[in-house]
Parts: sequence; structure tokens; C-alpha cells
Amino acid sequence: MELRHFRCFVALAEHLHFAHAAELLHMTQPALSQQIKALEDELGVRLFDRRKREVLLTEAGSYFLQEAQLTLKHAERAQDIAKRVARGQLGSLRIGYVSSVPFTGLLSRIASEFRQHAPGLQLVLEEIFGQEQLIKIAAGTLDAGIIRLPIEHELPHLETKVLSKERMVIAIREDHPVARLKEIPVAELRNESFIVWKAIQPNALNGHLVALAQEGNFALRIGQTAPTPAAMIALVAGGAGVALVPESLRNMNLPSVCFRPLADMERISEVAVCYRSDETSLAVWKFLKILNAFGPKALARTDSKPREPVKQAAQNSLSSDQPGF
Repeated sequence: MELRHFRCFVALAEHLHFAHAAELLHMTQPALSQQIKALEDELGVRLFDRRKREVLLTEAGSYFLQEAQLTLKHAERAQDIAKRVARGQLGSLRIGYVSSVPFTGLLSRIASEFRQHAPGLQLVLEEIFGQEQLIKIAAGTLDAGIIRLPIEHELPHLETKVLSKERMVIAIREDHPVARLKEIPVAELRNESFIVWKAIQPNALNGHLVALAQEGNFALRIGQTAPTPAAMIALVAGGAGVALVPESLRNMNLPSVCFRPLADMERISEVAVCYRSDETSLAVWKFLKILNAFGPKALARTDSKPREPVKQAAQNSLSSDQPGF
């Protein structure tokens, strides 16, 4: 039993006239008669009572009509869904993010923009370490990721586009003697115990701290480790030490913690979206096009030029000339 049998049956059942139904279906009357007979033979049921001057539905035909109409509607819906998914208008996107990103406000802004411009697509957000995101994106189990640069792990066919930049600042208890300063010289941190993010893999935040110690020419003293940037701030509030963190973490708003910029050096943390440069999903490119408004550079696809390591890809751009844009 095929959809063409259902279409022929419904057309005849709704018009009860072979000539009219055949014209509607753009076929000859004999061909329509053959289709109806083939359907009845397959079902083993007579669907029409053919009289000399009229055609009537049998009782079985009347019940079958309701189901046949539903079948055609479901088939049309399935066809429409498949086309919408192929056009990037329907489906879901798996997006990873590192644990410090929610404090920047980027996730809420992305969700809002995406709901407005792509209401048929669902964002599935998952907190994942930056290096693990790269592996999942390259393997195709993650569509894109929001990470902090730099990322040192080199994987082919991955690109990044910077979404935002922010200063790295010192999180310190308000009653700490150094907290009285509006800006903290690096030398003042020489004897401090630092709270660091204990990540399974190397991470950009700890990289900034290592660079700070090297710039200040002092040995880094690690006081405690924390599983997340938020936990780092909680430990600062408890007096366990100081922490070098992205300025957006001040949004935690703990009353006993203040944030001070460095007086004699500047460390900038970049938040970027990472994606496959050879991505074929129109839904992913629609997501990237929406993010185009977030960063200082235009989104650009780079299939035509040599692949660059992810740690260098922050210099790359994406264009909005993708299919379906």
C-alpha cells in the first residue's frame, strides 16, 4: 500500500465522481480505476459501491476515508518537518560552555537572540571543560562551544570567533590590607596565596595566573584549588587567599569580596565560540550568524584557506554568506 493509493482513494471518496477525481489527480479515468481496484484487492475490502450513474462509499470505505485523510496529513507533516530541519529551521543544537561564561551574561543573551530569530530551534546547553568541548565538537557530538582563549590543544577543522573580552582582576577580601588600593601592583601579590581553578585539563584562567607570576618575577604560591570559578570566589570570601579571575565574576555579588584591577599590567580574557569550519548543518550556521552581532569581527567560514590551530584561530573570521542565511 502506497501513498498514491491513499491520494487516489481520498480524491474519489471526496468527489464520488471518477471523471472529477481523475482530473484533480491529473490522470486518466482508467488509471484511477486501476489504482482503486489495486487498493481494494490489497485490503480485501470493497470501498466503493459502483452503480450505473453514481459512486458511493461503502461502510468500510467511510471509515477508511477518515484514516486515509489522517495518513496523508501525517505524511505531509513529516515531509514539512524534514524540509524545515534541512533548512535549519527546526531541530536542536548542542552547545557547550565553560563554567565561568554564565557570569558574563553571554548565555542569557544568546538564548534570547536565538529564541527571537530561530524559534523552531532548541538550544541544549551543557557545561563542559574547554578542551573536552574541542574533542566533542571535532567528533560531531557537540555542535559548538563557548570557551575561553587561548586553547592550546590543536585540532584540525576547528575555528573560533571572539564574542567578548574582559579584564582579569584580583578577587580579594574587603578587609585585606591590599584591598584599600584602587589598583593593585603585581609586586603586592608576591607573598599572597592564590586560589586556583582545579581543572582536569589545562585552562585559560590558570594560564593567566602563571603569566602574572612570570611577569612579576615571583614564585607562585598555591593556597587552595577550587572546582569552579564560583567556588574560587567563595574561598576568597572565606579568607583562603586571593584569586585572579575574569571581571564578570563580580556579578556573584558576595558582600565580603571586592575586585581590583592590576596597576602595572593587563591581562585580557577572551570568550569565543568554537565550531567546525567544515560544518554542513544549516542550523549551526544560523546559530553562528546570530552570534555575528556579538563580536567585533564578521563571522567567516574558511574552507578555502589552510587550517589553523585552535590556539591561533581567534584571529580568524566567519562570513554570513552561508547557505540558508
